[in-house]
Amino acid sequence: MTSIETEIVIVGGGPVGIGLAIDLAQRGHEITVVEKYQHLQQVPKGQNLTPRTMEHLTAWGASGFARALRPTSRKTGNGGLNCWKNLLSGHHYSWLNRENVQQFYYQTVERLPQYLTEQALRTRAEQLESIHLLTDCEATGCSQKTKNVHTQFLNRSTGEKIVIESDFLVGCDGSRSVIRDAAMIKQTNNDHDKKMALIVFRSQELDELLSTLPFSAFYNALDPKLQGYWKFIGRVNDQGDWFFHAPVANDCSKDDFDFTAYLHETVGQPFSLTISYVGFWDLRFAVAERYRTDRILIAGDAAHSHPPYGGYGINTGFEDARNLGWKLSFCQKGLAPDELLDTYDEERRLVFQSTADHFIEHLIHQDRKFLNTWDDRDLEPEFETAWGQRTTDNLTVMQYEPHYSGSSIVDGEDGGSISAVGDHQIEARAGHHLAPPPDYDDFQSSLSKDFTVICAEDTDLSEIMHESKQLKIPIQAITMTFKQMASWNRSWILLRPDHFVASSGNDSEVPVGQLKKAIIP
Repeated sequence: MTSIETEIVIVGGGPVGIGLAIDLAQRGHEITVVEKYQHLQQVPKGQNLTPRTMEHLTAWGASGFARALRPTSRKTGNGGLNCWKNLLSGHHYSWLNRENVQQFYYQTVERLPQYLTEQALRTRAEQLESIHLLTDCEATGCSQKTKNVHTQFLNRSTGEKIVIESDFLVGCDGSRSVIRDAAMIKQTNNDHDKKMALIVFRSQELDELLSTLPFSAFYNALDPKLQGYWKFIGRVNDQGDWFFHAPVANDCSKDDFDFTAYLHETVGQPFSLTISYVGFWDLRFAVAERYRTDRILIAGDAAHSHPPYGGYGINTGFEDARNLGWKLSFCQKGLAPDELLDTYDEERRLVFQSTADHFIEHLIHQDRKFLNTWDDRDLEPEFETAWGQRTTDNLTVMQYEPHYSGSSIVDGEDGGSISAVGDHQIEARAGHHLAPPPDYDDFQSSLSKDFTVICAEDTDLSEIMHESKQLKIPIQAITMTFKQMASWNRSWILLRPDHFVASSGNDSEVPVGQLKKAIIP
């Protein structure tokens, strides 16, 4: 048996696990990442990377690697097209174009399959000597001691047993998380009893067929007989590779179903194709009852899972990592009490629940209602009006604005609530992501990896700087012009390490205690 000691062990070397490892390593911690598989899984998923996700990759020094790997042209964008019954029916509208909120973020969208995002993150991780990656090792359990955690692994090739002793353990090991189960964290499941197929195929002809439609990254077919569940086709690259998700019967297998005919039905006419992969997944929503048990935490799919409707999965997992990274670092360094880690659960679990309720299940129910109403009535004149209204009826990109209003470490207005539903504003609001100011190129690079106080030229910072020294909390001050501050409608802003506003105001000085409120619930 091999024994290893490290500061923090992360189980799961997928994008969330590696992203968190980079975040912590850049803060000076020694990290061991243990991954079950020896090689990256070449299955296209998690392709729609939001502007916010690209902020994370930029903060982790991986955005350049990721953008260089993009397998589709820039004209593809990230948006989709919703189509009535099949892709060539003649009824369609643009959907989920996250470029519509570009002005509120520091980076532009990106599109690449998850395995390429993982490749980019691993390339960055290799540059950091304090990250140690073990592959082909499967977690078998863990146990908490008074001051540390012991995690057990099995080398899948050699059968060797490995025990890693660490101060903290983070499970990023997927929806069937061994770490979540070992920590006795239960899940709440909302099972839709739907079996979904994932098909990867190649077709040059399909691109020609779809050339009559607005060029899109993916195409959804809203088929009335599927009761609100989608069939959708997306581009993997510019060489004719595609993916396809769709509901199938629960007893469906790879050998007894005509997937080619199903694809023809989805598109609206036959076309030539070659299938290279068939897999299945269950359409369900699951959220852990908590994200922390003492020194064990969970993130990404280990903490929550939902269908890949709208590309929220990988982006939500990255936000977990960015939220947890600075909090875990501050606690590990003794700069904040362990209670700060409870705010990771408080903030991220409620945002996920809201995402599932308002942006995924809501869409399924709304689509079902519309499809049931207009099935076999699409030749009626009223159908055109009803179809046209769908571009504004659903909660979409503009309403998806995760925020932590009401968090115990956010000094905002009373009555705020943590949610994924919001509205994008330039104004600096406590608990919300800070939008970039006008006429300030590369604003993100000017922000600290710790706390940042941004203020107008005549703001008195003496109190918060004194508090920073007392608490030993690193803080960077940025003085800006009145014109630049005017867009935020504030004279000072205290920005958290994850670039959410901890507090803000229009006083001539930053009031006493703002930094303490941001780290002590």
